[in-house]
Amino acid sequence: MRRLIKTGLAVIIVLILGAGCQRQEPEVALPLSEAEIQEAITYGKSRGQLTANELLQDWTVDLGYEQGRGRAIFITPFARVALLAWQAAKTGRDVNRQLVEIALREQVRFLHFRVSLYGDEPGFCRKARFALNWDGQKVEPASGYVPAYGDFTRDYYVVATGDIKFPRGSIPSDAEVRLEVTIPATKETKENIIVFPFHLAAYR
Repeated sequence: MRRLIKTGLAVIIVLILGAGCQRQEPEVALPLSEAEIQEAITYGKSRGQLTANELLQDWTVDLGYEQGRGRAIFITPFARVALLAWQAAKTGRDVNRQLVEIALREQVRFLHFRVSLYGDEPGFCRKARFALNWDGQKVEPASGYVPAYGDFTRDYYVVATGDIKFPRGSIPSDAEVRLEVTIPATKETKENIIVFPFHLAAYR
């Protein structure tokens, strides 16, 4: 009897494990080739002396450093790996390849933007709304974070920097999109809409 019970338990365990294996999603293909990954790592590591904004200048739409304007960076898979390599270079460490692959698989699913906005009050960005316009469609963010309060700069502006991700869906890699940021009106200010245009094919 004990042998039958043990055998039965073993079969159940195997079935559970087998069912779990069947439910696993297929592995997502990386959006960069091995050569491109190595090129991005070299790009980031060789620029360790730069600031993050300087490193990502080629992926940036900059509308100016003043209230009601700002900067948006399109974080492509190449830029994401370059940024990881840059961060590793800053700390004198090797690039974590496992972290690179995790980041790349995440990038496949989204269009990722890093946004810096400028205002004149610490909480100006608390209710900021984001949308991506493409081919007459308005795409809502899949996730996003912008701090409730920005930081004062030396020029007496307040800057708030955050990351916004939109589902890639059927948006092609050569699409022309517009990242729109809406700063709602207050008792003292009118509604402000900031538009960052991106031609996706222009960014590696």
